[in-house]
Amino acid sequence: MVIRQVKLIAKRTIFGVFLPIAIPVILFLLYTFVFHTIFKVKVRDYPIYLFAGLLPWTYLSQTLSVAATSVSREAELVRRVRFPYVFLPMASTASGLVFLLITLIGFVIVLAATGHLFVTLLPFLVFPIVALYLFVTGVSLVLALIDVHNRDLRQLLGNIITIWFFAVPVVYSQTTLSQHLGFIANDDPVTFIVGEFREVLYWGAVVGVGHTVIMMSICTGFFLACLLLFRRAERGLAKDV
Repeated sequence: MVIRQVKLIAKRTIFGVFLPIAIPVILFLLYTFVFHTIFKVKVRDYPIYLFAGLLPWTYLSQTLSVAATSVSREAELVRRVRFPYVFLPMASTASGLVFLLITLIGFVIVLAATGHLFVTLLPFLVFPIVALYLFVTGVSLVLALIDVHNRDLRQLLGNIITIWFFAVPVVYSQTTLSQHLGFIANDDPVTFIVGEFREVLYWGAVVGVGHTVIMMSICTGFFLACLLLFRRAERGLAKDV
């Protein structure tokens, strides 16, 4: 299903599988111009800071948009074949992870070429990547269920993701965002994940064990709860889709 999802992304497009990789670069150029050149965000080496935050965020935003309709799009398959329907949204999140890793490799190469790479810390990226996948998959499972019963979600999702974007310290510093949003900015799991990406790729450090344990516990618990909810509801999907 993951291979099928990747092929669907490339079908009838000019840029094919390169588009999900190009989108973070396009956003990077746009936000660098707006927030670094025009608004003068005071962050050292801002382009590196920004792209390290865009990596997990673009995976989240692109994947949720696709995964939310993953069950509804396959209505005929769901009606005709009995299989674990949880694989449909999970295939979307897994295929998105492929493009995230490709983009990450490209970013690491750029960091190495510019002398900003902390190569010994790269293995610590495993934790935020796994946490990101678990969290996004959990959200995708819930969104896919909601979309089966209410099509309004797909109309609102883009706006919700846009609002969420400005509540996460992607283009701003964590300190600046915390001053205005307080606990909302500090307790969002995505903020934890973005922070750990930046610790390795931008700061060249490793966060405390407690921070990683909290992040992994929240994301794992959330994923398991969403998986349980989906498995209980999937028995009626064939007639509801």
